[in-house]
Amino acid sequence: MYSVYLHQYRIAIIISLELFKVFQRGKSMNAQETKISKAQQKAVNKYVKNNYDRINVTFHKGKKDILKYVSEKQNKSVNQYICDATDKALKKDKALVEEYLKSISTQPK
Repeated sequence: MYSVYLHQYRIAIIISLELFKVFQRGKSMNAQETKISKAQQKAVNKYVKNNYDRINVTFHKGKKDILKYVSEKQNKSVNQYICDATDKALKKDKALVEEYLKSISTQPK
C-alpha cells in the first residue's frame, strides 16, 4: 500500500514538473509567441488545483540559496530536491505513514 502511494506521488511530481516547464516556457515568451491558450492555462490550473496539494514552506534567510545551489548541482529543481527529501523522510517513518493511510481508509465517507 505504501509503495503504491509513493508511486502515485512520484507520477504526480513528474506531471507537476512537466506542467511547470510548460508554464515557464509560456511565461518567458511574449504574447504573440505563447503557444498555450488561455483555455489551456485554465485547464492546467484546474488540474493542478484538483490533483496537488500546495504547501508554503518558510526557511531561515540564506537557506533558499543553499537549497538552490545543492539542487542545481544534482540537476534537480528546488521543488524536486525538497520532494525527494520528504520521500526519504516518509520512508524512514513508514510505520506512521501506514498508520495514517489505514486511519483515513477506515473513516466513513
